[in-house]
Amino acid sequence: MRSGKRRQPRWLVSGNKAFVDTSAILRLLVKEDPSKAKAVEKLLRESKDKGTTLFVLPATILEVVWVTEKVYRLSRKTIRELVEAILNTPELKCPLGARIQASPRHV
Repeated sequence: MRSGKRRQPRWLVSGNKAFVDTSAILRLLVKEDPSKAKAVEKLLRESKDKGTTLFVLPATILEVVWVTEKVYRLSRKTIRELVEAILNTPELKCPLGARIQASPRHV
């Protein structure tokens, strides 16, 4: 008999974790506000020391793509490079990140 609860993915229920939202990623990438960009850089550095895993959800990646394209008017090539930088940042984990990178049209 099912209890009605859905099983959560293992990455979601184990250990210390935090989710990095779109605004933090954009502050880091765009650097319009240097103090906020430094705060995000500090978060990345300190997360490893504190044993906290930082997650970037796929929806956050999509939001970053949309904002950088529509608001900042960056080229697709530049946006692709930014997405690759996010996905290749060792301090950040992205569920489905490998699928995003493998997608022939990711951005």
